[in-house]
Amino acid sequence: AGKRAFLTSPYFVPPLRLRNALVKAAQRGVDVRVLTAGKSDVPLVTLASQHLYGRLLRAGVRVFEMQGRVLHAKTAAIDGVYASVGSFNLDHWSDRRNLEQSVTVLDAALTAEVERYFEANLALSREVRLESWRERSLAERVLHWAAYQLMRI
Repeated sequence: AGKRAFLTSPYFVPPLRLRNALVKAAQRGVDVRVLTAGKSDVPLVTLASQHLYGRLLRAGVRVFEMQGRVLHAKTAAIDGVYASVGSFNLDHWSDRRNLEQSVTVLDAALTAEVERYFEANLALSREVRLESWRERSLAERVLHWAAYQLMRI
C-alpha cells in the first residue's frame, strides 16, 4: 500500500509478518485502518486481539471495534484499486490451517464499493485509542495476554 489500506476481519490475531507489514506501512504514512469485532461469537479471539493493539496503535494503525452487532465480513481495500472479499480471517488459523477462499480484483469501481462498505461499518464502530488501551487494568492485561497465548496453540 502506498496511500491507504482498509482491512476488515472479525478474528484479528494476525501472524507476526502481517503485523510487521501493517506497522511499516503506517510508519511510512499509509492510512492503515483495521475493523474488527468488538463483540464476537468467539470471545477468546477478541481478547487475544486486544493484546496486540499496542504496537499497532503506537505505529499509527487505527483500530476500530464493531459495536452492537457481530462482525463477520472479511475485506481489504488497498489504494483505491485492489479489493478482496472472502472467508480469509487475519489470524494464524486462516493463514496456516483452514482452507479459505477470497475473490481479489484490481478494479477501482469495485474497490470504491468495498471502501464505502468499510466506512459505513466504521460509523457503527468505536475507535480504540492508545491512551485507553494503556489504561487497561492489570486483570485485563493478564486476560488479554493469556487469551493471545491460547490462540497461538
